[in-house]
Amino acid sequence: MKRKITVIALICALSIPSFGQNIDLGNVQDVIDDFSVGLAGTLPFTSAIGLNWSDAHVGNFPNLGVGVALGATSMALPGNVSIGSILGAFNVSNPLDNLPFKVKSGMLLPAYVIEARVGGFVLPFDVGVKFGIIPDLGTYTNGKISLDYLLLGANIRYAILKNDFILPTLSVGLGFNYLKGGIGTSIGSTQTVDLPNSGGSITIDQPKVGLEWETKSIDATVQLSKSLLIITPYLGFGANYAFSKAGYAVKATVSGLDAAEKDALEKIGIDIDDAGFSSIQGQKGLSYRLFGGISLNLALLRFDITAMYSLGNNLKNVSTTLDNNFGLTFGIRLQI
Repeated sequence: MKRKITVIALICALSIPSFGQNIDLGNVQDVIDDFSVGLAGTLPFTSAIGLNWSDAHVGNFPNLGVGVALGATSMALPGNVSIGSILGAFNVSNPLDNLPFKVKSGMLLPAYVIEARVGGFVLPFDVGVKFGIIPDLGTYTNGKISLDYLLLGANIRYAILKNDFILPTLSVGLGFNYLKGGIGTSIGSTQTVDLPNSGGSITIDQPKVGLEWETKSIDATVQLSKSLLIITPYLGFGANYAFSKAGYAVKATVSGLDAAEKDALEKIGIDIDDAGFSSIQGQKGLSYRLFGGISLNLALLRFDITAMYSLGNNLKNVSTTLDNNFGLTFGIRLQI
């Protein structure tokens, strides 16, 4: 079975009592399918966080820099899907309902990276790498939460124009991003799950349920920047071709399942065995974004603010309502 992970709002619901009614697996599948498609459509955009430095080219060696960037991207959801509907599919009340403001749909995907760049030799290019990881939170919460986050990336940029008194710096880049994540928790004792289209049911013992996601993307960029005394404004365009997948997984001892029911579930995209069940949706295709911002340059320090805006994608089954996502990062780096 796939690693156990769940939607981020479940962090707020660690003291959930046992479910008061059976879980309707058909309803779970309908809601999570929509959520998974939306998430798969947003992942390439989220994986582009990091290495969006204000300088379109940092200069040839020995020019280099190292820093950290923190931020988040939005994820719009289909109209009938919200955090509450996802939790409701598992018969869990939405803890966000207790907040003074309401979250109707969508969520934020946080991200952070440690990043570095070094200028190339002879030719006007630079190379960048980024890395971000969060340890399993179960280590710190007595096993109640499992968290998975890994972001890796690298790119190379070639300067077509170099900054001078009049001209800006213009570069083109090519890179690769990998993002893997998810979050999960145990949400009850022994439960009964009603199977879709059969009238049958299964029993799952002390289930651990959640969501997982992963994307691999090839990313191309064009970036323009201009150094003006102690500030550097910048603007860029990015396009990536990504292979993404997202879905849910439940890990538990399963009883009451026969071969015919297993075959019927697998036909509708649910993989199930005696150790649990899962459903993962895959997407691939192009997506596009704008990014830009400004940096404050003080001696060897650079303070960056970068905004990103999704221009859409051509991923199969991804509604246009999932376009127009945004991202924002704050970075600080030492650069020479």
